Amino acid sequence: MSVRFLFEDGQGHIVDETGQDYFDDNDPSSLETITNYNQYTHLKSPKPSAKPEEEDQETNTANKTECKEVRRTHYNKYKDTEKETFFFLIYEKCMTAGKAGTVMGIPRRTAYEWLKRDQEDPQDEIQHRRCTKRQGRPPLLNENHKQYLIRFMNQNPLAGLNQALENLLNQFPGLSVSKSTLYNFMTKECNLSFKKTHPQ
Repeated sequence: MSVRFLFEDGQGHIVDETGQDYFDDNDPSSLETITNYNQYTHLKSPKPSAKPEEEDQETNTANKTECKEVRRTHYNKYKDTEKETFFFLIYEKCMTAGKAGTVMGIPRRTAYEWLKRDQEDPQDEIQHRRCTKRQGRPPLLNENHKQYLIRFMNQNPLAGLNQALENLLNQFPGLSVSKSTLYNFMTKECNLSFKKTHPQ
């Protein structure tokens, strides 16, 4: 292959040294072979090939381990509220277990299994909460305090938080409450609101 110089002739055409139009005489379909399958396998596995019986045993053990890995499934855990909604759809909306399962995003087999268990033992499937008692420390302010504060604010609509706190502590002598606790109780439990006054 010789070296050729190409020029532009001023009219936008590309020409070679002799003034001839440039054309590529190389065949674009001439390709070189980089590798073939035999070379690839020879380079990939430099170990000598094992006996065919050993290969069969290796593939069988490999297939068994793959099957064990494939058989592991992910089990979904469903909340009691989801189960209650499922049974509501079945008994109240008259849906089939398969259709209710589809609506809820529950597999069909699981839905029919739940229905079967529910028909055999109705209380088995959903375990209701046994304790509805509030956990933690009991609240400082109760219904008596709430009734007193509502009465006090109805009688004195311009009273502020400080006045409500003083009257509450005078009415209930053993009570010890902070302003923030009283404010939260009055706004959340008593549904009262405070507005800033602008004296003129």
